Amino acid sequence: MSKDTIRLHFESLSSEELLDIWTANDRNEYAGETFNVISEILTERGVDIPPQSQFSEVKNDYDVSISGYFKFKLLISSSLIQVIYFVGMLIVAFGSVFILFERNTLGGLAALIFGNLLWRIICESSIIFFRVHDLLVLIDKKL
Repeated sequence: MSKDTIRLHFESLSSEELLDIWTANDRNEYAGETFNVISEILTERGVDIPPQSQFSEVKNDYDVSISGYFKFKLLISSSLIQVIYFVGMLIVAFGSVFILFERNTLGGLAALIFGNLLWRIICESSIIFFRVHDLLVLIDKKL
């Protein structure tokens, strides 16, 4: 979100509301740029800016406990895909070696190179969906 967009949103708030947001200093709810804009608006309004409370870092939304597992806060899919990739890579490699021993050298080498490459692309494609989710959650937290 641009500074101008943030400014448009927060200029409509009263000075008291801005002071509440400023002093709470909740970096899990608002991005750092938001506090710069609030400071500018309050200064323009001639309001004395009090010190902010101590803030904690943005919390990780992943809960690694058993309850996090059942609430789907802990995502295991990308880790599981990595394990599946490793097992599939071994299967492709052993299959390629088998083809090599069947006196089909070119086919075995092609299966070894292109089979593993294709398998990697398939696994990476599925992991991308989970990475996009992680990035969207991070963007949501920062906004």
